[in-house]
Amino acid sequence: MGENHKRQLQFPRQISDALAQFAECVSSFGFLDHAALGGGTVLAARWHHRRSIDLDFFVRQSTFAEMIARRESELRDALREVAFGLTVTPHHMQCVMRDTSVEISVSVTGHETATEPEASDEAGHGIATQTTTAILVGKMAGRMMRQGRATARDIYDVCVAERMDPNALLAAAATVPSGALRRTADFLPHELAGNLRLKPLLAPTHTDIAEDLATHGSRLLLRLCERLDGLGTAPDPTGNSR
Repeated sequence: MGENHKRQLQFPRQISDALAQFAECVSSFGFLDHAALGGGTVLAARWHHRRSIDLDFFVRQSTFAEMIARRESELRDALREVAFGLTVTPHHMQCVMRDTSVEISVSVTGHETATEPEASDEAGHGIATQTTTAILVGKMAGRMMRQGRATARDIYDVCVAERMDPNALLAAAATVPSGALRRTADFLPHELAGNLRLKPLLAPTHTDIAEDLATHGSRLLLRLCERLDGLGTAPDPTGNSR
């Protein structure tokens, strides 16, 4: 699909203002040219299933090292008047925009699909977006499975994906070993119960899911296991599922 036919996502005013201000302040650093915007905010712009008030960018390690980590002091100066709480580690940068209270993060992606732009979507300001599959891979293979710290937003997004984009969800699930899916399904209602209070859902439209996230999430993961077992799908270690 040609550039002129791309659909620009429509974000809430709070998000679009923060994005515009951040993009202007860091334009000279160049890393947004190599970044993809993802996370729940992009899903919310596509599905309108909840409200999201943060921006998550993903870049490759080489981009982060050269354009952010090595220029940390310059970056601090560029954002000093518009953001606070700036932290920079070897793999992650985070700050909060003063005027909008929108949290912005730039992280090194662990999956090749995470910097692959969605063919039909852009965020404006020349910024690409992650594919829906890549966003779900980050939530499932990242926080839910490997890190064991799924939030209410993660579980809700994954459950809503079954209704909004089941093919993307199945492709994301195929990057996770079935044993990990089953283990997470077993302990989700119990061991992760405390995590569900972190980053609470804002204005969820699928209230039936929101009212019992752990149960819905556990059952969904088991259904995915059954579907993948039936398809004989083996996980792709590169994460390149679409």
